[in-house]
Amino acid sequence: ASLLRIADGLDRTHFSLVRALHVKLGKQITIQVHLTGDAEMELWAAKSRADLFEQVFRRRVQFSGMPLKTRQS
Repeated sequence: ASLLRIADGLDRTHFSLVRALHVKLGKQITIQVHLTGDAEMELWAAKSRADLFEQVFRRRVQFSGMPLKTRQS
């Protein structure tokens, strides 16, 4: 359930702005979110829903947004 809450936050606006995730495990969990547009709302929602995950796994979760490079014609 805790992971589903984060996933739901990452699709907050239902515009499918998140294309990929890269997760680094350590003392904290860092989630790099690869985005196709302005996903400030998605990052905010995921952060606000990470509390249960942090409580269950006893690790802090940190999110960072990374814009995907678009191909130019």
